[in-house]
Amino acid sequence: MRPVSAPVRTAPIAPLADRMYRPPADDLVELRRQQAAFQETKRAISRDNAWMAVPALAPVAVVAGLEAAGALAARLAPEAIKRAPFQFTKQDPYLRVGDNYATRGGRRAHAELKRRVEDKLNWKSDADLPLNNGRVVKPDVRTPLRMRPKGDKPLAYQMELKPDTVSGRKAAAKAVKMYSSTGTKTRAIFYDPKKYR
Repeated sequence: MRPVSAPVRTAPIAPLADRMYRPPADDLVELRRQQAAFQETKRAISRDNAWMAVPALAPVAVVAGLEAAGALAARLAPEAIKRAPFQFTKQDPYLRVGDNYATRGGRRAHAELKRRVEDKLNWKSDADLPLNNGRVVKPDVRTPLRMRPKGDKPLAYQMELKPDTVSGRKAAAKAVKMYSSTGTKTRAIFYDPKKYR
């Protein structure tokens, strides 16, 4: 059998040490009340100063918004690419034929000339004119019949509108040569393509 040891007795704490290390009970209650009041004041100050978070967090919010927009655009880009390419209305790459900025400018110049011609008495715009080979062409302007010298019969004159460019002058010379086969005097008139962009 084991020997039974006697219970250990602890010496009681001296009354001075007890007072020194353990505050009185009402002091603890007062400390807890002060801590609670401090926490409430801290929360009230935080609520009053909450607006200060806006200038502090605004740059972060802007960057996050831009990144979100970029991520959304990247996600939707394949859909947009499948639908249609961008359409730039001011100036397309120059195409030799079809609908490009030069042909659109030419149509505007011809429309303006047509309005001016229609205001004149007996002048015609885009009138049908048969060639000797049976082909029908339409000069841009046809004047009324005019008296010619030496008793010749009256004859109308015609004009062809072309852009004042190297290719426009070549096209005008070709058109004047083609219209000369009708026996009607034809001359080319030119417009400034920069004015009709």
